[in-house]
Amino acid sequence: MRTKAAIITALLLAPALIPGEAKASTLKTFTFTQTGYPVNDILTGTFTGTVEADGSIQQADLTGFTASYAANLGRFGIQMDTYTLPNLQLFSFIPSIDGPNSSLDIFASVTSGPPGSVCVGAAAAFGLCGVSGNLAGVDHLRYPQNPFLWTTTTQFALVQLVPAQPAATPEPATAGLCALALASAFVWRRKRLATRGKSDTL
Repeated sequence: MRTKAAIITALLLAPALIPGEAKASTLKTFTFTQTGYPVNDILTGTFTGTVEADGSIQQADLTGFTASYAANLGRFGIQMDTYTLPNLQLFSFIPSIDGPNSSLDIFASVTSGPPGSVCVGAAAAFGLCGVSGNLAGVDHLRYPQNPFLWTTTTQFALVQLVPAQPAATPEPATAGLCALALASAFVWRRKRLATRGKSDTL
């Protein structure tokens, strides 16, 4: 009876030791690129956030954000202005309706040291970076030699979803515990049968 109980216990424990299917994360990651600036300057970035019930991602939903503007300053080389989540003042994006006229709206600024800012979408059109008009992107360069240097573009940002990573596989240690439980029950069963066989021949 003990052997049977041990086998039943091992079989009951086995599913508990095997992790269930990993729950899909509600977070989504996107990359964006915006061109059309002078001298082939380019704005690139990435953000990660949770999609709200209405299908949008707002600033409060973000867990990560970075944007980098690469400015070609001729003989002064390439300057990179980088903005991160703490620099963000405004953010909005609606993945479900995004298209050629991108729904991405960004306003990020830096005030410590040489000031600078970057605006995308409505933030650019309404002049949050200091220049307004029929614009889809504005960058106020953090350039100490010329603190009044702005670049603009009328091209919308291209946003792309980063594919989700495959579901996590069971951890080797957990799978090993399961195998050990089943093996122990099998060995115990064989020993029990061998002992019973000896007692029958006596």
